Amino acid sequence: MSGVRIHAYPYLAKEPWNATHDRLRGKLDDMKKVHVADTLRKNLNRKELVALIAARGSRTPPDYLEELIEHENYYVRLAVAKNKHSPKGVTEYLSSHPDVEMRKLVAYSPNATKEQLEVLRQELEGVAYEITLSVIADNRNASPETLRALRFEVYTNTRVAVARNPNTPTDVLLELSKSGSDLVRASVAINPTLPISRLENLIHDKMAIVRRTALKNPNAPINLLERCLKDRRETVRESAARMLLMRQRIHKHSEKP
Repeated sequence: MSGVRIHAYPYLAKEPWNATHDRLRGKLDDMKKVHVADTLRKNLNRKELVALIAARGSRTPPDYLEELIEHENYYVRLAVAKNKHSPKGVTEYLSSHPDVEMRKLVAYSPNATKEQLEVLRQELEGVAYEITLSVIADNRNASPETLRALRFEVYTNTRVAVARNPNTPTDVLLELSKSGSDLVRASVAINPTLPISRLENLIHDKMAIVRRTALKNPNAPINLLERCLKDRRETVRESAARMLLMRQRIHKHSEKP
């Protein structure tokens, strides 16, 4: 691969460092999930900032993204992997890379196939790769079989991701809805594929966080939302009121000619 073309975006090169810096800050929401935003703001130099912006761009040339996947900065490579506009060859390249740190990036790719995700899951099974396993579980391309296997992971974050993934089999959702973890039950409660009967049970869960989250499920019955206006916890009552108002607005909008 040839060197990264830092000046592929001349308009960035003309900006003061702080302007480029500020432009980037607005694009870091996804990275905050792995607690690296502060590190990025402090440690990325100007060239790396420009490369990262390009790696996240929707109009970045495919051949440039293929170059950036080998960038020396991990967060630039991560951004390329997460970019839905990256060419198919990027994910194929990562999945067969000899370095496990590069193969792990497949988990973040919206273009990863269910086969690639399952191969990665099997490779990391039993190894301390909590973040990567939870990312696989959160990937909307993960197969039901992969998600079924991941439900046994000891890491709460992985089971939470399995619980909220719409590809998770119904029997797994029913199993996780009985979890001792409030976070897992809450994640099941928001899953739109959860059977209504179990959703109704979770709306009456002993923990407020589960009840509040269940109300946000698009399939939550109106009569239960109304009943929760009398919940013993104020946060649940407020959530029920917001969801009822939202439903009313959606209904009015759908009636417009």
